[in-house]
Amino acid sequence: MYNFSELLDEINWQRLNQIWRDFGKQCELVVANGSITDCVSHARHGPSGQSLLEQIPTNGFDNEPILGLFTLVLLLISACGNGVVVYIFGGTKSLRTPANLLVLNLAFSDFCMMVSQAPVMIINFYYETWILGPLWCDIYSICGSMFGCVSIWSMCMIALDRYNVIVKGVSGRPMTINWR
Repeated sequence: MYNFSELLDEINWQRLNQIWRDFGKQCELVVANGSITDCVSHARHGPSGQSLLEQIPTNGFDNEPILGLFTLVLLLISACGNGVVVYIFGGTKSLRTPANLLVLNLAFSDFCMMVSQAPVMIINFYYETWILGPLWCDIYSICGSMFGCVSIWSMCMIALDRYNVIVKGVSGRPMTINWR
């Protein structure tokens, strides 16, 4: 018995492969009879006047509003949750132990990740393309990479700290902060 979604996916891939093969043949023809700029023009608009992206079959569902709403909910939950952790751990002097500073670092990094990435994602879901230009593309990617690396390293250090506490116990070398 055939699953309808698998059949639809197979049909879409067959159509996509046909579009790609047709494009390759047309591009070879244009290069043989014209210039490379004609080939680029065919790549952008195709023989039917549609762009190649417009010719790619979709599943018929418009998921962008759902994804945008989901991203907005994640942004609100993340901002509130990580904001509370930063506020409590940063504002209470007795909670500023070395292990808790790693948790504070992780919460701050995750907070910055969601605040810098989610609004741009929502804009992209709405317009279905990147509209912010090359500078904001660089800023977006740098922030995502930087906050992602900080989060990963924070989790690695938290795991190392937990390992020392569990395996070595009291005899283990404690994490300390030298203020002097």
